Amino acid sequence: MGKHILADEIRSRLDIVELVGEYLSLKRVGRNYVALCPFHAERTPSFTVSPDKQIFYCFGCGEGGDVIKFVMLMEDLSYFEALRVLASRIGIDFEERDLVETEGKALRLKNLHAELRLIFSRFLKSEVGRKAREYLKERGISAYYWEMFGLGYCPDGTEVSEMLIKSGFNKGDLIDSGLFGVKDGELYPKFKRRIMIPITDYSGQVVAFGGRVVDNLEEPKYLNSPETLIYKKGRYLFGWVLAREGIRKRDRVILVEGYMDVISMHAMGFTETVASLGTSLTKEQAKKLVALTRNVYIMYDGDSAGVNASLRASRILYALGIEPKIVKLPQEEDPDTLVRKSPQMVEELIVNSMTPIDLVVESGVFAKKDIMEKILDLLEEVEDPILVEEFAGYIASRLGIQETYIRLALEERKSKLSRRMGKKSSSSDDASGRGVVWEKALLKWCVDDPSLLEVLGDKILEVDFKDPLVAEVLPGVVREKDVTKVVLSLSEDKQKEMFSVMFGKERFMDISEVLAIFERKWKRSRMSKLKNELKLMDKSDERFHELFKIYKELAKGGNK
Repeated sequence: MGKHILADEIRSRLDIVELVGEYLSLKRVGRNYVALCPFHAERTPSFTVSPDKQIFYCFGCGEGGDVIKFVMLMEDLSYFEALRVLASRIGIDFEERDLVETEGKALRLKNLHAELRLIFSRFLKSEVGRKAREYLKERGISAYYWEMFGLGYCPDGTEVSEMLIKSGFNKGDLIDSGLFGVKDGELYPKFKRRIMIPITDYSGQVVAFGGRVVDNLEEPKYLNSPETLIYKKGRYLFGWVLAREGIRKRDRVILVEGYMDVISMHAMGFTETVASLGTSLTKEQAKKLVALTRNVYIMYDGDSAGVNASLRASRILYALGIEPKIVKLPQEEDPDTLVRKSPQMVEELIVNSMTPIDLVVESGVFAKKDIMEKILDLLEEVEDPILVEEFAGYIASRLGIQETYIRLALEERKSKLSRRMGKKSSSSDDASGRGVVWEKALLKWCVDDPSLLEVLGDKILEVDFKDPLVAEVLPGVVREKDVTKVVLSLSEDKQKEMFSVMFGKERFMDISEVLAIFERKWKRSRMSKLKNELKLMDKSDERFHELFKIYKELAKGGNK
């Protein structure tokens, strides 16, 4: 059975309401169920599940899909991994099925990284890892935390590659990992003489490594795995699996920048700490944070670079409806050094943390004339009007500026952002204009009342719809007789647009008006096609007279 057949079988045998209900608290509202969205922070439920269509959709963040997509998002799984999990749930042995080449490669890469974690761990505990052990002990990181975080050591030479080859991996696997290079025909480790820090996905599988130099000061202090088939920068949070329980218990998350920051914070009791893996916080990472807690504390280095990085992260969190807190560290301090000096001071700094707006005003990093611009940078993507009002009042009180001016400045900034993001193409504008609103309305009515499709039948196939979504979906549903199947075959952008139509309450136009326009469009299209056929036919042909009769009746306003 191929993957598409398996996916169809999973959809047919699993009820989306039952599955989603295992993760979220669902409440029935009319024909659908609603809950607080797990993929973005919100105060009122906008996450909707349709038992009729077996689809979910969030009006807040636009995420939507079927049972497979839901499990992919909730568990951070690839499509094939989600298929495997769900296949197991319904008693199908997915391992017996043929996997596509990329899935096989991904599985080999994950197995290789798991093996490397064991190999590096053994080297850390051996004589060759003595300097690495001494360095970790100097940093206050005991053997307990080496085991907890899976720390290891990569020696120079060919030992590691030889061990992997003996374990059944090939040269191509090692090169695909990004951790090995080839010189003079031999494999060599790119991370030699480094403490190796495993980076896991959200299910705990190793997908990459960070390497901290031990005894070669000419080398960069840190090296990170390049992007591979199983690792994408900006996707994962370091320490997430270990921090998840601490985040839930304390209802807060502490966001730091580096590996050692996380390890030292955990060692000193701050088990709710994660890091953004040396990159600026991404929207994908931020969504993961706010799915667990609304209390996000950003604790980056105390220098000007740390302040700017804190504000960049804050901007992303503001866009998700979360106001983070900034833990302002003393100049030249970082979480790793400070928490080892005084965990109590770190907790005090967390308790006395400030909002990003306060940081801009009080940091002393920005000139007075730049402060307003920096604040507008922070807030330009905030969509929640209630939050905008709250912020406008607070900024006005902090800066001694009239609230009206703040609102106008925010509106102007949002307008500039929209222009920067680029306007929709003219064809897209046309498609969403009043001239084709009836098409979206027809789509909405047909989705809500499938009997309409039976009434309109093949007429739909004869109409040239201008709206790209309608032109793809309506004829597809007529042919397939299955709305959900057609929707799931759409591109991601069109899926989101379709979910909005399906779950939206707005009907756009009255059904009688919609059907009247449809009938006119169909007649016009039918007449045009008949006219073209007639031009090519011999007038003595009996079929010519039949078609000509139909054409005349349509022209008179008949309902043939």
